Amino acid sequence: MTSFDVAELISAFSSISLLCRDMCRRFPKDQMVILKSQAVAEKYMADLQSPDTEGIVKKALKEFTQILLDVTFLEENQLVEDEFPLADGRARMTKLMDLYARPVDLVKKVFGDFSLPMDILGKDFVECLHWRKGALMYMYCNTLYEQTERVKDELTQFMQCLEEGVRHLESMLAVRLPTNKAQIESQVLTEDTLSLIKQGLFSDTHVLALMYAGEMCYWHHTLLKQKKQNEGASLSVMAGGHNRTSQEDINSITKSASNLDIAGDDVWQARHPGNRHSIHICEGTLLFDGRSVGKRMLQRYVEVVKGPLRFVGWDCTRADELLQLLDAQG
Repeated sequence: MTSFDVAELISAFSSISLLCRDMCRRFPKDQMVILKSQAVAEKYMADLQSPDTEGIVKKALKEFTQILLDVTFLEENQLVEDEFPLADGRARMTKLMDLYARPVDLVKKVFGDFSLPMDILGKDFVECLHWRKGALMYMYCNTLYEQTERVKDELTQFMQCLEEGVRHLESMLAVRLPTNKAQIESQVLTEDTLSLIKQGLFSDTHVLALMYAGEMCYWHHTLLKQKKQNEGASLSVMAGGHNRTSQEDINSITKSASNLDIAGDDVWQARHPGNRHSIHICEGTLLFDGRSVGKRMLQRYVEVVKGPLRFVGWDCTRADELLQLLDAQG
C-alpha cells in the first residue's frame, strides 16, 4: 500500500467530517448522532497518520461507509419530503449518488481496480449501497411520474434514472444469491424459508426491491411506448423500423453504464454468467428491456407474497395490476 492510498483515505475522512459539520447546521435535532459520526471520522484521520495503517485500512473503509450511510440518510429523507424540488432536487440527488459511489471508488484506489468491493466492504455494505441508490432513484421517479409536464421536460434524464435505479436494485438482489444450492438444501429448513434463501431474499427490503424494480420497469415501458407513438411515422424511416443508435450514442451509454459503480456486478458476473441483464447492446441497437425485466421482477414478487410470505401481511394487488398492464401493452 502506498502513501497515496493512505492520503486518499485521510482525504475521504476529512471530507466526511466537513459533511458532518454541515449536517449539524442543517439538522440541529440530530446533532448528537451526527457529532458521534464526526468523532469517528476524526479518529481515523489521526489513526491513518501512524505507520501501521495497512492493518486498519479495511476497518477504516467500513467505518467510512457506515458514517456516510448514517449522515446521508438525513439528507435523503429531507429530499423525499421536499418532493425533489425543481430548483435543486436533481442536483441534491446527484450529490447523494456521488457520495454513495465513494466507498467503491476508495476500494478501487486503495486495493486496485481488480479488487472486489464485496471482499473489502462485505455483503451488508455492498447491498446497502445498492439499495440506497436504487431506492433513491425510485423515490425520485415516483415523485415525478405524475407530474406530466416535468417528466416531458426531463424525459431523457428520467428514463436514465429509471434504468439506473433498476440496475442497482438488480445488483442489490444479486448480492446474496447462493452459489451452492445443494449445501442449502442439506440444511434443516422449512420449505418456505428454503424458497426465500434460494432466491437471495433475506429481508423485507429484498421483497420491496422486487416491487420497486417492477414498477420502475412499468413506467419505463409505458413512457417508451408513448414516445414511439408520438414519433409516429418517423420511426419507420430509422434503419428499417428499428430504433437504431449511433456509435457515439452507444459509446456514451456504455460509458454511463460502466460508471454506475455496481459493486455487486463483479461478483454477479463471475458467479451467474448465464443470467439475463436489463440492458443489452446488440448490433448497434440499444435495448433496455423494461417489459421483460419488469414482468420477471413482479412475477417473483407475486410468487413470494402468495407463497412463503402469504401470512405476513404483504399485498400483491398493485403487482397483479402492473402485470396485467404490461401484458396488455405488449
